[in-house]
Amino acid sequence: MDRANKILFILLLLFLSTVMLVSIFHTKQIETLKGTFVKIDRPKFSIANWLSRDFQMQMDKRTNYRFFLRSVLIKTRNQIDYALFDKVNATLVSKGKDDMLYSTKHITSYLGENFDDGEKIAHQVDRLVFMQETLQAMGKKFLVVIGPNKAAYYPDNFPIKFDRREKQMSIYDYYANQLQEKHIHHIDFNKVFVDMKDTISYPIYTKQGTHWNNYAYQYAWNMIVDSLEQDTDWKLARLQANEIKLEPAKDRDLDLYELLNVFCINDTTKTAYQDYSIDTTNIDRPTGLVIADSYFWGLRGLGFSREVLNNGMFWYYNNTAYPAEREILYTPKDYDFQQVIEDTDIVIMLVTAANLDMFPFGFEDDFYEEMTKASNINAKKEKTIDRMIKKIEQNEEWYGDLQTEAKEKNQSLDSILRVAATYFLDQEEKSKKESK
Repeated sequence: MDRANKILFILLLLFLSTVMLVSIFHTKQIETLKGTFVKIDRPKFSIANWLSRDFQMQMDKRTNYRFFLRSVLIKTRNQIDYALFDKVNATLVSKGKDDMLYSTKHITSYLGENFDDGEKIAHQVDRLVFMQETLQAMGKKFLVVIGPNKAAYYPDNFPIKFDRREKQMSIYDYYANQLQEKHIHHIDFNKVFVDMKDTISYPIYTKQGTHWNNYAYQYAWNMIVDSLEQDTDWKLARLQANEIKLEPAKDRDLDLYELLNVFCINDTTKTAYQDYSIDTTNIDRPTGLVIADSYFWGLRGLGFSREVLNNGMFWYYNNTAYPAEREILYTPKDYDFQQVIEDTDIVIMLVTAANLDMFPFGFEDDFYEEMTKASNINAKKEKTIDRMIKKIEQNEEWYGDLQTEAKEKNQSLDSILRVAATYFLDQEEKSKKESK
């Protein structure tokens, strides 16, 4: 081996040794990767695992996962695939024409490829009707809000593989028709923004995002407030639009781009970011509950829950309750459902048109079950009170005393009888509990 080869061999050994030592003592990734990753824990050693080679294979996977250059290598591969081959290495993200990024589900949902039949939706709409009628009878407001779908807003930029797929009846099409037909109080922002596309000042989506942007949900805030104020004396908090700045997309407007795990993409377009103030002069503060998908985060970030809904709760997909209490996240099941509804003046259900296959998130069944249960309990209690009133009427002395009391207090005899019957039953129930 000549001198040059020896030097190269030594340098290679030094490089490999350095990489090995750094990998052992430095496991922090140089670049941050976005998305969901399954953490690989250190396997437990046993003779059986060693002989079956399960221990060695798991250790290999763990070493690869913790390799400090892993994120750099992944991003390098993804960048080459994206720039040279138009290939996206991200689950459920598609690259369309003119570098437009889409959530693949939003495209297939728009095309109607996840629509089976309307039987399930018809059942859900009937539950929404029940919800609306029940809440109205309780003097409360109910509103369904359908957020826009990027695929409906930019249908001409789909990836080439979707060019030959024809649009069919979609879940959104069916829902939009049913909400209208059943007179459910709703706002369809998917239709609103598509109809406004040629006249609105700025686009409501960025190329790299899947959620409506700052400009769009500021516009939506006041439309929702207009709807909530109808048939009430409420004056609710409104947004006052101020200066608009055109800037490169940032934060949530880059959510799809971040999932690509690349170093950069070529996009020089600007996004409208509007400064705003919230008019809270002499406003009413009804309490609201929102059950929604991720399309509500933008509104909530502006202060919608705080200022319009009196710090009301946000039940994310009807699975997680925000805000946290004492830094603990609860689920809706941790709350007394009937009490939450009793304390709430407004119930809003918000979903993007692309997620209607998940709507109404099971909340419609929870509501039906709990309120039907409450109705049955109340009906049973009313029957018990009515029976007690009849017993009082058959007791001449007791009935006579109550007639005298009604005249003295200048109240109706019916109301006096009801109070007496209710009081007697409550005392009887209390005595039963104390005797146990």
